[in-house]
Amino acid sequence: MVPPARRNERYDSVQIGLHWLTAALVIAAICLIWGVKLTPRGDLHTNLLLLHRSCGVTVFVLAALRLVWRSTHAIPHPPTSVPAWQQLAGSATHWLLYALLIAMPITGFVNSAANGHVVSFFFLFDLPLLPENKPLAHLFGEVHETLQWVVYGVIVLHTAAALRHHFVIGDGVLRRMLPQR
Repeated sequence: MVPPARRNERYDSVQIGLHWLTAALVIAAICLIWGVKLTPRGDLHTNLLLLHRSCGVTVFVLAALRLVWRSTHAIPHPPTSVPAWQQLAGSATHWLLYALLIAMPITGFVNSAANGHVVSFFFLFDLPLLPENKPLAHLFGEVHETLQWVVYGVIVLHTAAALRHHFVIGDGVLRRMLPQR
């Protein structure tokens, strides 16, 4: 147990677990969709797409849980050595990531479901389809594909900042999100 005076120096174990599980699923979703793009239509193509959608649904649920948890549990304050503009940039990046973790699954779901395509949850059950609406599906598909590039950029920015704090600055920012040994 972390002593009360140090409690805000680390994220709690739930926040850490949700962060890394979300990160793993986002990476899996990215790898799966690129696998879809590189695979000819057939069973493998379809299964990769269904797994991509399953990861998206799971990311949506985890993002919602993260937001609920974050609203009821403290997060650590940045080290005092971090300039105000970096604190603001870090906060903005985190909120943008949350928005993307919600928006990407929604746009992907609407694109698929309004096109009449099954959104399966890891082959266990199917989510309900929406009434067929090709223009809506097309719009949400375009938004989804555009946002993917924003996701890539924000992930690179977030990762680069964390690694810079860890290896260049050495201020412990990344260690706050790593599981304790």
